[in-house]
Amino acid sequence: MLCKIPNTIRANHEKEYEPEIIAIGPYHRNGGHLGQINPRLKHMEDLKLKFLNDLCKAAANNNEDITKEDVLKNITTAVQEKAIDARKKYSESSFNMCTEDFEKMLILDGSFIVELFIKRKEIFLNEIPIKFLHNALNSLNRDLVLFENQIPFFILETIYCCCYQTSNDKNIIKLALDFLHLHEISWEMLSEEYFRKNNIDTVRHLLDLFHVCFVILAKPIGKGKNSTHQRYRTSMITSTASELKEHGIQFRKKGVNSSISYDISFKNGIIEIPHVNIADRTSSVYRNLLALEQSCRCHGNKFTSYVVFMDDLIDTADDVTLLTKNKILDNNIGSVEEVAKLVNEICIGLSHNKNHHYLVEVYNEINSYCGRPINKWWAKLMHNYFDSPWTIISLFGVCVLLTFTIIQTVYSIKSFNNEN
Repeated sequence: MLCKIPNTIRANHEKEYEPEIIAIGPYHRNGGHLGQINPRLKHMEDLKLKFLNDLCKAAANNNEDITKEDVLKNITTAVQEKAIDARKKYSESSFNMCTEDFEKMLILDGSFIVELFIKRKEIFLNEIPIKFLHNALNSLNRDLVLFENQIPFFILETIYCCCYQTSNDKNIIKLALDFLHLHEISWEMLSEEYFRKNNIDTVRHLLDLFHVCFVILAKPIGKGKNSTHQRYRTSMITSTASELKEHGIQFRKKGVNSSISYDISFKNGIIEIPHVNIADRTSSVYRNLLALEQSCRCHGNKFTSYVVFMDDLIDTADDVTLLTKNKILDNNIGSVEEVAKLVNEICIGLSHNKNHHYLVEVYNEINSYCGRPINKWWAKLMHNYFDSPWTIISLFGVCVLLTFTIIQTVYSIKSFNNEN
């Protein structure tokens, strides 16, 4: 179900869920009416008409027996047949759009996305006025994976098949993967490792495809007992990264072959976490992936579990600094305080079952390690007596002074014995 994001999750971060340059689907139209749209998104509505014309023209050029008008008629008929099923994917109470406008929206939005995938990159830039050029592709990549900015993927498949009769749904998925720059993922990986395993015939929408590639298929998953959802008795980590350091726990960047990984492990007092880059788009991408997982159990809770784990570790700027020094975090948004704020606020309103997720065993091992008497004693010692550099310097000075005092005493005793 493609529903509106609840206010408890939105939490004064509306911009992270709203499109920058293009509206897809019914939710970002005033009152749900096709012609009523935010002025800043209006230009792309005009471009959608041009892309629809380009798509029909290109399809007609590839087939001598039909005209572009025939292609448009075929698209319209095919989409109308799917419109009822498409409407069921949305929350009816969240928008008010008549059937005719809804079908037009599916045709315009779907055709734009299909033609955008075909044009791609440099060719597409020629279609954008100069004032929209700056970051246009970045904004489109962002907007097309917003939770409230989706249309069913079967609409894209339907339009694509109307234009390219010899094609199949695999081709449109390949085009989508290329556009989203998910080059590590292939159709074969999707069909073998996700669709067949989960008995799913197709992608639900673009954000679903992005989630499958960015989260579900992220490699490596880890040890077998951690890769599946098991039920264990556990309590979440109550200590931050800085506090865990006081328990003698070290942090290390995990070396993985893939650029996308959530394989967190704990062994011999060392937490290994794959590198993560915190950039301008991070908050928007993370929030919309979380909204997807929160919307339906069918999407799992892997990404939610990962983000909650990072939120447990990060509370203050000191925690960010610690993880940055260990090359786990790469801060590209500004101050360490901003990173801490981003991680803390992103988890507000999330529903998370602490006993049912892929990191349960990691939590248990960390809590068990911190619960050992020797580690508790060490943490108390570090917190109470070594909480600042001046304390350590003072202790070092005392140790040096004590050493010299002992040496002087020894020499005094020896000298006294020699005199006697």
